[in-house]
Amino acid sequence: MAKKIVITSNTSWSLWNFRLGLMRALKEKGYKVISVAPKDKYSEYISKEFEYFELKNLDRKGKNPYKDVKLTLEYLNLYKKIKPDLVLNYTIKPNIYSSIACGFLKIPCVSVITGLGYVYVKEGILKKITDSLYKIAFKFNKKIVFQNQSDKDFFIENNIVSKNKAVVIYGMF
Repeated sequence: MAKKIVITSNTSWSLWNFRLGLMRALKEKGYKVISVAPKDKYSEYISKEFEYFELKNLDRKGKNPYKDVKLTLEYLNLYKKIKPDLVLNYTIKPNIYSSIACGFLKIPCVSVITGLGYVYVKEGILKKITDSLYKIAFKFNKKIVFQNQSDKDFFIENNIVSKNKAVVIYGMF
């Protein structure tokens, strides 16, 4: 039986536009690739090539902790059903809440940081909360992959991720 790899992001659009090459390469290597993201018009394209599960509780820009708890529970229930061998997380909310779900279920996961995002534009309570959530979530990750050295340095210098878990892969991953 093929090993199952889940790839999750905050939109199906981003999976289709930025992860399709990786997803196809993994499929060609014999892995069962499962995509997990909120439904949009790209979900249909993805589901023609890969198994697709819709996330109903991911609010990309939302700041409601209740919804984020619901998202974590949704990931937990979904991963119990799928039983993946590995989860690759992209974008801030999957990096946090999918990682936490994986931690509870003892599923290996890797989070990818493609940039710091709008949360890090200015200092404030949202940044502090995000830092704390990342610290919790990253305890469950095998590795944290960064696409540039400055983001890796920022996360290490701010004690958000340990140096031994952080790696830089330049270009698309």
